[in-house]
Amino acid sequence: MQSDDQTLIQHLARRGALIAGIVPNREKGPMNILDYVQNVQAKQYKSGDIVFSQGEKCDGKMYFIFTGEISVIKKHENSEQVIRKIYPGEFFGEMALISSEPRAATIKVTSKESRLGIIDEAIFYKLAKNSPEFLFALLKATISRMCELDSSLDRLRDGSAEE
Repeated sequence: MQSDDQTLIQHLARRGALIAGIVPNREKGPMNILDYVQNVQAKQYKSGDIVFSQGEKCDGKMYFIFTGEISVIKKHENSEQVIRKIYPGEFFGEMALISSEPRAATIKVTSKESRLGIIDEAIFYKLAKNSPEFLFALLKATISRMCELDSSLDRLRDGSAEE
């Protein structure tokens, strides 16, 4: 019998979420995210909970969203701004895990509740080593975020130039 997490991962994979990129064809190799799901800790959060804060030291974990909605918040001087929302099947926290730099943003639960999967360094490196599909999905999502950021910066510059 499948666990709730395994069923949810399969559902997200069918939706074309990031996790679909890390569930390779079994003929290509033995690695499958479902093989690791029993090792992935899942944690439930409530609305308003902070997963981590901008500037915190990396704790060696990245996260993926099983359920709920998360806000990515950047602090600048005395203000905070939501720079994007992320949803089931998406991930966050990979930048600090890979670079060991402090967290780049604050992550806050904005839905009534959220269930997050936690991928620690050991599981991350196993996935990376055994699944080029995982690395490609991670790279593709990261580049997409960088393009969004670049577009946002262009819009800000255009707005400042008009003033």
